[in-house]
Amino acid sequence: RTAKRVSNPGCWATGFIALARPLVRAGLVPADWPLSLHGVSGYSGGGKAMIAEFEGKTAANHTETVVRTYGLTLEHKHIEEMRQRVGLTHRPIFSPDVGRFYRGMLVEIPLALWAMPGKSGVARLHEVYADAYRGEKLIEVASLADAAALTTLDAEEMRNTNRLKIYLFGNEKQGQARAVAVFDNLGKGAAGAAVQNLNVMLGLPETEGLL
Repeated sequence: RTAKRVSNPGCWATGFIALARPLVRAGLVPADWPLSLHGVSGYSGGGKAMIAEFEGKTAANHTETVVRTYGLTLEHKHIEEMRQRVGLTHRPIFSPDVGRFYRGMLVEIPLALWAMPGKSGVARLHEVYADAYRGEKLIEVASLADAAALTTLDAEEMRNTNRLKIYLFGNEKQGQARAVAVFDNLGKGAAGAAVQNLNVMLGLPETEGLL
């Protein structure tokens, strides 16, 4: 609120930090844990060049690809940002995909509950997320019941908004969980977050001008 300059997170970093930082701060995930993240983003995340590639049927590099993976060198401009802001000792393994849809994204971190310190169950992880984002106007943590009722998750669920929704899916018997953030790569993932930060700097309501 008093800063002269505020940096805006990248879209992938927004999702990963939202999922990983509360778990590290609560001590459920050690700082040196070998975390990984996977996700899929709408092609608008690649800017004008990628939009033209997917939409420009007369373009030399036009593609009809449905989903493609990238970052195959295990280098990405937001990886170090993720490591620093979550407080990790090591960089997470990042496997991003881009899909044939304009805006929206899913960011996911898999969690081996059986290997975590204290072997915390799904309910404890959900409690940490609920506590971390309680009172936030633009972040929602889905109930475990709502998550359990789903069989699929739509990457476009939060499109055209500055909202982010966290789902936690778990299988206690197998000792595994999936934490997933759903948001709009052009909203919470970029421009919307920038407006939100600007509102804070100007002393305006945080949600001014945002959906």
